[in-house]
Amino acid sequence: MMNSLARVTATIVIILLSFIFSYNATFAGNNGNQIMFHVKGGTIKYLIIEGTNQNGENVRWVWDTAWRENWQNGANVLTTDNWWWKGTVNLTFYVNNVGEHACTIDNLKVYQDSNYTPVFYYRSGNFCTGDEGSAVILEDHKMMLKYYLSSDDTNSVFDATDGAYNRVECVTAIVEGLSGTKNQFRVGMSCLGAVNDKIKNILEMYGKYVEFSTRSQIDFSIVNNSRQTICWLYISPNTSSDWGQELLGDGVIRPGETYYLSVNPDIYDALALDCENKPIRSGYKFDARSNFMWNIN
Repeated sequence: MMNSLARVTATIVIILLSFIFSYNATFAGNNGNQIMFHVKGGTIKYLIIEGTNQNGENVRWVWDTAWRENWQNGANVLTTDNWWWKGTVNLTFYVNNVGEHACTIDNLKVYQDSNYTPVFYYRSGNFCTGDEGSAVILEDHKMMLKYYLSSDDTNSVFDATDGAYNRVECVTAIVEGLSGTKNQFRVGMSCLGAVNDKIKNILEMYGKYVEFSTRSQIDFSIVNNSRQTICWLYISPNTSSDWGQELLGDGVIRPGETYYLSVNPDIYDALALDCENKPIRSGYKFDARSNFMWNIN
């Protein structure tokens, strides 16, 4: 009798714990945002963020890939993929040719229509945006476009995103493509409904060639959270007997970067290799019948 009671009690505890953990995971994104950090007129050599996550815990996130890999050019845009923030956030960062700076956001603005809060550091005034009282998110993203496009072209591209399935994510994807090192990049389903031909024509004048997803495709994103640069990437259906064509070409996925693909819904295998052609990570039977993210640690 006691053994049966113990088993029942243990089962109830397990069920309650499963519910609690699934509840926290489900609502993590609703209670915070990931940060997209950008410095105008400089490149970032390292970034340290300390603050409160979506669970109210004090956490510390560090990006110092440039130091480890001697990446002299640094980064223009950094995103804290899979790290969520709210409340007070402290940022310490080093900008090439400028030095170390820091700023504090007293109450990070959390948006309901985007997973990211754009945070801009302005060297002239030595402050960061991203507080609850700062400009609305679309205006922040439009400001990011101006870093790469002329004022007229910024307005044209921004206006062309009106009507997109998710305008914030659409503009974000375009900004990430403009800031990246590759001449070619893909934009996912978020830009469906935008005037894509107009966006294409403008970006081509800046040497950037964008491919937009069709309604029949899904987004397959690769998040490089490892310490290694991905130089070769293969993704093929699980039923295929070989890896098929390499997908990065002359491009790479540096630590901290995210690469986006548009693929047909399917079950996929994937392989990522470093620049010495050595495996970093492989995965099999990824269910990508809807939007899928491969997080490489």
